Amino acid sequence: MSSSSKPKPPVDKCRVIKVDGDAILVSGGAAMNAEDRLLFAEVVQAATDRFYTDRAARDKAADK
Repeated sequence: MSSSSKPKPPVDKCRVIKVDGDAILVSGGAAMNAEDRLLFAEVVQAATDRFYTDRAARDKAADK
């Protein structure tokens, strides 16, 4: 079996995924299907919520 007959891994590509109107750059070899995009959007939303919650707590602590 020659090395040329082995399947090649997908090429990493940078893709733009829209989440709530914001463009998020995603690097990966395979394109996302509709379910992948929905799950990704949930992760982005959770991270965004956490960021703003943590930021508000830091701002409140700094005001003391």
